[in-house]
Amino acid sequence: MTFDELMELSEEEFINYDFKREVFDLRNLIYDEKNPIANIILYKGNIYGSQSDCDRLPLTLEIYKRLWGNQFEFWNTKQTDFVEANGETMNSFVTPYKAFYKETYDLSNPIFKDYAKLTHTVGNFIPVYAIKNNKNWFSPFNSKRYKSTYDYWDLTLNHMKVILNDFMNSNDSIEIFLENTMNNNTFKYKKYIIESAKWILSFKTWPNFVEKNFLQSFLENPKDLTSEPKEFWRNHFKGTVSTKDENNLSEFLTFVNQAILERSSLIYKQLKLNYEFL
Repeated sequence: MTFDELMELSEEEFINYDFKREVFDLRNLIYDEKNPIANIILYKGNIYGSQSDCDRLPLTLEIYKRLWGNQFEFWNTKQTDFVEANGETMNSFVTPYKAFYKETYDLSNPIFKDYAKLTHTVGNFIPVYAIKNNKNWFSPFNSKRYKSTYDYWDLTLNHMKVILNDFMNSNDSIEIFLENTMNNNTFKYKKYIIESAKWILSFKTWPNFVEKNFLQSFLENPKDLTSEPKEFWRNHFKGTVSTKDENNLSEFLTFVNQAILERSSLIYKQLKLNYEFL
């Protein structure tokens, strides 16, 4: 699908568009409209070579370019366009699915069926920091985030809010703040946060980070940009990173499915607005 074709979709079609379709077309795979869990299992078995990750396909990178351009520090060079390493999927399908079903496969759970599709919709994608190392690009954010968060986005947001609030209260430049952080040998911030801090801090404040990244639906109070990130289940910020508790997982899925849809809707509206002014 081209970007122009994407913009011809209705809002309902857009927010539910599963970017796995793009990979399936490239791989000549059959997309099963009635079985999104089977689709994601097949997708995970066909991630190889270029244009494999939904969060960094040419179409996805074009969306990032249209929404964010180069107004924030997405690169450690004078790069002016988005590269494959930029994309990140905010919430993982595999982690909660394995926790829920352990060594078995269940293709019929309705809430997981919704999540299997929504995981690879635009509301679950975000451009992140990328570094050019010799000739190759990589992201210190998406390559190291899993260890600290198991790819649960509420934990990531909580980690980001801490450093953004500290930065705002410091009144320092980004360079001085990071220099002081390194000199103090602080363990307050996770490694993936420190290594991506130039990008995170380029938003200046937590409310601006939330607004510019369309993350209102992931807050305790979506109408208050200063609000805390919404915990996916009670005591997630203080307890274990992952969970096998069925109630916790159900609470997580119910909330995050709706949050992704609402974020997709915000992105759609902004893209349409930008598109109409071209």
